[in-house]
Amino acid sequence: YLAGGWPELRDSPLQDSAPPSAAPDGTLTPGGRYWRFLNLVERLDSFPLHLGTHLGGFVIADKPITYYAPLQWAAKGVVITQFNKDDIAALGLVKMDILGLRTHSAVAECVRLIHQRTGLRLRPYELPTDDPAAYELIRTGGSIGLFQLESPGQRNLATRLKEETFDDIIAAIALYRPGPLEAEMITPFVERRWGREPVTVPHPSMAEAVADTYGVILYQEQVLRIAQAVAGFDLAEADLLRRAMTRDRSREEMARIGEDFVARAVARGVPEEAAREVFRQLEGFAAYGFNKSHAVCFAVIAYATAWLKAHYPAEYLCAVLNNQPMGFYTPRVVLNDARRFGLEVRPLDINLSGRGFVVEDAKPPALWDTAGEPTSYNPFAPPPPGSGPGRALRVGFSYLKHMSERALARIEEERRHGPFESFEDFYLRTRVEYPVAENLIRIGAFDSLEPDRTELLWRLPLLHDRLETLGRSAGARQGQLGARHRQLRAFFSPPLRTGLRREWSRKDKVRTELELLGLSVTCHPLTLYEEELRELGVTLSYELPTLGDEVPVTVAGIYERAQNPWMRSGRRTMFLTLEDAYGLFECVCFESKLSQIAPVVARASYFLVRGRLQNNSRRGLAIVAEEVRDLEEILRQRSPTTPSATNVAITR
Repeated sequence: YLAGGWPELRDSPLQDSAPPSAAPDGTLTPGGRYWRFLNLVERLDSFPLHLGTHLGGFVIADKPITYYAPLQWAAKGVVITQFNKDDIAALGLVKMDILGLRTHSAVAECVRLIHQRTGLRLRPYELPTDDPAAYELIRTGGSIGLFQLESPGQRNLATRLKEETFDDIIAAIALYRPGPLEAEMITPFVERRWGREPVTVPHPSMAEAVADTYGVILYQEQVLRIAQAVAGFDLAEADLLRRAMTRDRSREEMARIGEDFVARAVARGVPEEAAREVFRQLEGFAAYGFNKSHAVCFAVIAYATAWLKAHYPAEYLCAVLNNQPMGFYTPRVVLNDARRFGLEVRPLDINLSGRGFVVEDAKPPALWDTAGEPTSYNPFAPPPPGSGPGRALRVGFSYLKHMSERALARIEEERRHGPFESFEDFYLRTRVEYPVAENLIRIGAFDSLEPDRTELLWRLPLLHDRLETLGRSAGARQGQLGARHRQLRAFFSPPLRTGLRREWSRKDKVRTELELLGLSVTCHPLTLYEEELRELGVTLSYELPTLGDEVPVTVAGIYERAQNPWMRSGRRTMFLTLEDAYGLFECVCFESKLSQIAPVVARASYFLVRGRLQNNSRRGLAIVAEEVRDLEEILRQRSPTTPSATNVAITR
């Protein structure tokens, strides 16, 4: 009862976030029973729910680990230590993080597709790092699907940093980390990179250590060099300082470490004020700093993904879609990005689709030759060599709701014997589960054979019932089954017809695609309402960069993600990522508006946002939201009798 009285997000203590009527007895008075209960809940908030297991942490010891640490079974049957990582380090044991990276799988699949289609053998991590197309892709916001460069923060940074070299990519990966963010170093780096701000350092002795990064501390290696140059630490002492700063320390301990650093710097002739500023920058950075070798390794992968997407977008985005979940965005956004790269998105087809997405040429593959005989085309097999880079993506069966492995295997097996000639031919040959057949009809997998989906939905139960009767027949022994199948084929050839036709509208198709695939193939959902959005004064995402700073705007978009961090000021802020038919854009919702905005974000998937456009070199491009409304609700009010294509919740 109490939980129902509070919004999804709050910007004040629990006791102040709900009306008195939220209590069962209608009272919520200070010192009362429910007030004390909420005070306890407030104190419990943010406590860990359970013991977490590291995704890839391994402990290595010279003896059985039980000599050093207690063990236990984790929920999924894995043996884990009861000590956390800090306890393990304190015991002197070796802990290694061995993590898998799905991007490697996507890159490998992309390279394989390129080789199959063009004969070209690429070494993706050995490509020349001076390709203009790859950097243009990053600078212009085409980084959806790129390793480490696709997040809203990184895409915003790219509009400001405008990467031109491999060192810029390394810096971008290191910049958008808690350390540089905490030390407020992103804006100085960008401004100095482009000569809009002079390079300054607190003291000349640290200048050499940060010369390559325009006076900004980006890498852990720089912490060692600065401690050595400014305070006279040897490298062993400097590394101990780095380690000390990266551990959780009380304010008193950090003050003691800082005083020691300042004292040693002053003894070397560094002014005290300069020494304290150097330590302030080190302290803000070191807690979450990135080592340069790590950033370089990430940059190699990031650049490879940018190069592949710039030159082979169909192959690369196909590989990304076939290796989900990965990256920052849902398959729906990745597929819409493919459209923006000029790729045609083709629907699920019973004869042309494969397990996952497949790459096709501009002209769809032929299933029958001029003589009416089946061709050798098989979407489950590699394409013929020399077909060139793809121009279209075909949705795969694995994306369809309720698609089972058994049904997939049956379709794959039967396709080897030739294409399906009708729905009845498909159903009699594969005998897939009823929900699978129904969803295949609804999604339009048989449109190329029989485009009337309503007709097929009427025939499905009739055919299913007759097959069930055949299976239950006492006389359906192996010797008679073939004859009965032939009789059944004869009964349905030609197929029965209701004579009632109903065309599925684009809205019907989009709604069904969102429900059964989690993505839209026919078109972007908001393109169905272009006229209504124009009447509402909506600005499209591709128009935003052309507008000035602090311009009032109204935008409409589909929910992609929301983040709700606490800011340095101690205030809560929501960063809302939305997508329209032309791309992604960010909305910033400050604490003063959260009480109105948070409930809408919690329940809706389609939004109309009014606010001020932020468009400058220091903060990038974003919309400071002043009002967020449920777009579906607005459209229903404008056209109550018009069915909506947006009444399917977007997967979050």
